This record gives sequence, structure tokens and C-alpha cells, in this order.
Amino acid sequence: MKYAFVSTITHYPSGGADVLWTRAAARALAGGAEVLVVIPPAYAPHPAMRALADAGARLLVRPGLSTYRGRLDGLRRSLRRWGGEQDAEAVLRKFAPDRTFFCQGGLADSMLEEGLLKVLGEGGHPFDLICQSNDDNSLFTESERQRVKALFGRARALWFVSQANRSRAEIQLAQPLPNARLVQNPVDLPPAAALPWPGGDTVKLAVVARWEPYPKGLDLLLPALGRALGAEPGWELRFHGRGEGRGYLEQLAEQHGIGARVSFQGYATNIAEIWREHHLLLLPSRLEGCSLAMIEAMLSGRPVLATAVGGAPEWIEDGREGFLCPAPTVALLAETLTRAWKQRERWRELGLAANRRASALRDPAPEERLLAPT
Repeated sequence: MKYAFVSTITHYPSGGADVLWTRAAARALAGGAEVLVVIPPAYAPHPAMRALADAGARLLVRPGLSTYRGRLDGLRRSLRRWGGEQDAEAVLRKFAPDRTFFCQGGLADSMLEEGLLKVLGEGGHPFDLICQSNDDNSLFTESERQRVKALFGRARALWFVSQANRSRAEIQLAQPLPNARLVQNPVDLPPAAALPWPGGDTVKLAVVARWEPYPKGLDLLLPALGRALGAEPGWELRFHGRGEGRGYLEQLAEQHGIGARVSFQGYATNIAEIWREHHLLLLPSRLEGCSLAMIEAMLSGRPVLATAVGGAPEWIEDGREGFLCPAPTVALLAETLTRAWKQRERWRELGLAANRRASALRDPAPEERLLAPT
């Protein structure tokens, strides 16, 4: 059996959206399959990629997507080949996979992979699309909609990480998706009871996410915090992650009078260390699939305050495992933060309920579901 895994995410280093396909690739290798992995340069140094290579996977690092842009693009491709750089389409054609997974950050990023899709069409090789998120606020133009429908119709399976993302796609395309399937992203935490509740007099809030203000709703969160909790004593917010938005977020916090309450801790490799110190996860996203940070916090025994986008309502019942904000706006986030703050004596109880809920919903081996025949 031959598997190819193609990441269409090219603008940031390997992260949560890549855990599923890297686990699936490792499982396929362990089962004796041949594996080709096509990744952008930012992924190459990641330990997961080195582990796949050590296990026998062939790694192809390419500079960008495989969209064709006419004769000039063809000339550039020829020059790269003459310079010794391998062409992704040529490698895929020679590898001739039995099954290819396009690992997408969004819904239909693989539309940009015209070259690779053309190769798969020539050989009649089936492909799956993994859709890691979907934008509740977007619609396709009519020409785009027809193209996405054709792409989805060719796919062997469409994998969504939340029912909400799937339902939104069916609205965007104005048709059911009979080849759609649900799959979870793997969580790097063993099954366990909730962590001990943090002590101290300061309430510690956490954001665990890339510092990308728009999709993560961080530009909404800071004004909402200033409005809801700016005058309240005894709290602080720590951003755990990385990204280019730090300077903007620091200035925004200062603008709304909470600069002294906000700090940036950088990327954390040990999730348990975060939740030994923090009381509540803030997830104010405009755009989500099903947040790994949310599931990790819940498994650790911490409640979550999240906007009702993506998979959040599938994991959190408002007032039971955390707090749901109806939509990503400053006013609604401020209302939800105020409501949560008034109930902070219940947060420990909500955290225990979150641990139970996440433990019951969690799939221990979603990579097996991805690889299984359907």
C-alpha cells in the first residue's frame, strides 16, 4: 500500500492541524506501507517530520503550492528541475499512491493544488480531503461553488473535525455531502483525572493559540476584557503561543487599559505546566475547526470560555463545562466574560465537568479511523 500526505498549509510552521496526518503517516509506516510526505520548508525542521523520515517516509520539501499560472510558471518549474530541485507533480506521478490525503487548514485549499490533482486524475488515484476549519462568515461565488462541488465530488472522502464545519459546508455548497466523515485531531495527553486546582489569590486566564488576531478573535478579546474586567482586581491574562501579532496585541491591551495585566509567554511544549497554573481558557475565535487547546484544557480539568464557532458547542454546554459566547463580537464577549467572572467560585466544579465530558468524547486513536476503509 502506498500513501501520500500533502500539506497545503504553507504560511506557518507545523502545528495542531498537522498532528492528525503525521500520526496517520506514522501508523501507515508501522503497518509496512510506503509513505510520501509533501511539505513546505517551514515544516522540515519539525521533530515529527524527522521522525517520519527516520521511520522510512520519503519527504519532499517544496517551496509552494502547485497552482499553474501559464507559460512563465512552466518555465520556472523547468528551471528548478534543471537546478536539481524535485518537482512535486513528477514525484507524485512516479510514486503512484494508492491513496492521497490533502491536509488543509481550511475547507477547499486543495483547489490551489491544480498540478497534484491533475496527476491524481491521470492515474485514477483516489484522494481524501481533510478540512481542519471552515469560516462561518464566508460564501463562494457561483464559479467557486461549482469548482468546489466538482472537487468534493471527486474526493474519496471529506474529513471534518466538527459537525458544525460539515453543516456549514453543506450550506455554502447548497447540497448534502454524502462522502463527508467526522474525525478528531489527536490529543497528546494521556487519559487522566483533572489536574489539581491552582492556588493563589490571582485568577489566571490563558490564551493558548497562534498570535493571529483575526482568526483567533484576539482583537475582540482585549477590548472585551477591558470593558468587562478592567476595573476588577486580582486577574491576569497570559498568551501562550507564537506569531507576528504580538506587537499589535500589546498595543491593543495598552489602549484598553489592561496592558499591565497581559503578558506573553511564548510557545509551551508541556501543556500540563500551563494548566497547573491557570484557571480558565479563553477561546474567542472567529474561525475554528475543533480547537485542540480547548480539548487539552478540558482534559486538564479547566473550564473554557469560547465563542460558539466550530466544534466548541459540541464539547461545551454553556454553564456546565464552561461558557459559550453566542458570536465573536466585543459586546457579546464582554457580556460572557462578565457572566463568567461573577461565577468564578464555580470554575473548579466546571473544570471537573469539563474533564468528564472531554474524556467521554475523546477518540484515543483517530488516525486509525482516517486510514480505515470507508
